[in-house]
Amino acid sequence: MGGEEGGGAFAFNFFAAQTGAVAAVAVAARGGSASSEGADADALEAAAEARAALVAEAEAECILHGPHGGAAQRGGQADWACFEGAEEVEAPAQRRASEDLAAAETLSEIQIPGTDIRLHKCAVTSDAAAALLGETQLQESDLVPGKYEGGFKLWEGAVDLAAYIAREHKLLAADVITGTPAESGLDRLRVLELGCGHGLPGVLCLLAGSEVHFQDYNREVLTSLTAPNVAANLARLPRGAVRPRARYFAGDWLAVGSLLSTKGLDASYDLVLTAETIYSPHGASRLLECIKQVLRPPHGVALVAAKSHYFGVGGGTAGFAAAVAADGTLEVERVWVVEDGASNKREILKLAFPASIVPYFM
Repeated sequence: MGGEEGGGAFAFNFFAAQTGAVAAVAVAARGGSASSEGADADALEAAAEARAALVAEAEAECILHGPHGGAAQRGGQADWACFEGAEEVEAPAQRRASEDLAAAETLSEIQIPGTDIRLHKCAVTSDAAAALLGETQLQESDLVPGKYEGGFKLWEGAVDLAAYIAREHKLLAADVITGTPAESGLDRLRVLELGCGHGLPGVLCLLAGSEVHFQDYNREVLTSLTAPNVAANLARLPRGAVRPRARYFAGDWLAVGSLLSTKGLDASYDLVLTAETIYSPHGASRLLECIKQVLRPPHGVALVAAKSHYFGVGGGTAGFAAAVAADGTLEVERVWVVEDGASNKREILKLAFPASIVPYFM
């Protein structure tokens, strides 16, 4: 896994990343001269940058104003109809659930890249997921719009996010499996993982001492996967070790934001985590509104792990970053880049409040 040290104003575009290869092919085909090669490459690069800027601008417009998203259009359209409600989900007692999982065939381990940390994770088969949700389409697809958003699958971005958190907070295996929370700063944070699925980034924070709340669109994902993952990992702690109780919330992001507000949790999260959740402008719109509602000013941070471009569905990091910038509530920067050949280029975006608001909270 590769990382980009430090941050910087977000200025990445997907199409420009391919410019060199395109230019080389074009020049070779024509047998161009050395001088013309440079001019051709410059022209192609400029064209690619212009095209990428237009694509990002169009995606940002769609996220902020429609046709299916935007702060003003909360109901969605028929082809993106979704469950508008939200609820807090009661999970089984963590110790009892972990005992039930001890010998489960679905329990395995995953190594967090770049660290010595290994986390337990459960698995739910496609057939089991289809039965839980009553959706036969799940046997063939990772997504059923408005009904299921891929929560039973472990996506690359979630592992990237866990790796980034471990690196930034200098976490080691010894820090997360002992009875004493690591001196990493995470033990003082309230964390929310949106669209959590397996919940591995949140689990890592929980083991390091954070108070962690998990959200997924489907309550079945929370009860059959997220909560068992939490229980399995907490079971590794020495007997008597204490961690904050995890909480679970199911439903659409806008409805969840409203529910958290009724529970006194609006503007209360120091760290919001989310991975592979901006693959559609419709979902990205609702995600951004939720993040703005729950993030604690002035120092709260949201980390969004995603692919640079989701082919065929219109989402990606450039469009989302442009939408955040156009909205103006939060600032955005790229803090992590992964190009491992396993998928399209993946990135982590950091969203934070402008430094200019800090004096108002002194």
